Amino acid sequence: MMVVWLITVSLTLQHFVTAHSGPAANLSQQLAELSLSSEEFEKVADTHLNWYLFSLKAIMVQMAKELLHNIEKGHLVHDAPVANTRQQSREEVYEPK
Repeated sequence: MMVVWLITVSLTLQHFVTAHSGPAANLSQQLAELSLSSEEFEKVADTHLNWYLFSLKAIMVQMAKELLHNIEKGHLVHDAPVANTRQQSREEVYEPK
């Protein structure tokens, strides 16, 4: 029984060492394949910037749609509570004593 266990453990260790020695030796080669050149990095950076600008434009378009929708329904900026508080604060500041 001890012999079977010893053979099993030795084969398992041998398989573990063999399986993990290959990728460790090729790790630097794999990292070199994954690294970007300066030209490729510039392409990725430009793509990222373009997606960022595209997202900002989409947000501005959505805000403009909501603004037009509110104007068409008759909800003017004057009806906003912020405008009322500004008027009240002006009256408090400029009220003659």
